[in-house]
Amino acid sequence: MLCYVNDNQTTSKKEISLVSININGIRGKKSDLQAFLSVTHPDIVALQETKVDDSITTSELVPSSLDYTIFRNDRTLGGGGTMLLVKNNLSPTNVSNLTNGSESVWAKFSVNGTIHYVASWYRDPDAPSEHILLFREQLSKIMATHKTRKHCFWIF
Repeated sequence: MLCYVNDNQTTSKKEISLVSININGIRGKKSDLQAFLSVTHPDIVALQETKVDDSITTSELVPSSLDYTIFRNDRTLGGGGTMLLVKNNLSPTNVSNLTNGSESVWAKFSVNGTIHYVASWYRDPDAPSEHILLFREQLSKIMATHKTRKHCFWIF
């Protein structure tokens, strides 16, 4: 998901490529992921069900030579977890104030005077439907932060 909010900053880029993958266990697929990234070079990659915890270092999963800033929200080695890979040239930052107990990780960056919010968000199929309210809460925080802006477009 991407949110565009108009701002007066001047990084320039014409297109942003985004890929979302339910990787269902990144450790066993890291070679495939690295090959995919090396060939396609997407600007943003949102991964769900990474199934790693903090005992696994980021460099074990995605080498720094691929030029991504990586944001993680780990759960356990056996399930869940989300990760965002954002190209370093976008100068992304973590949006920690959106952390609310949902299985998500958020980042933001500015391109052509527009602030972009991007998230990797996962809800286990067995989780209560109320977990969707956590997502809505995150969106409300973004809207409240930028309430003086006249335009905000959402892409899912």
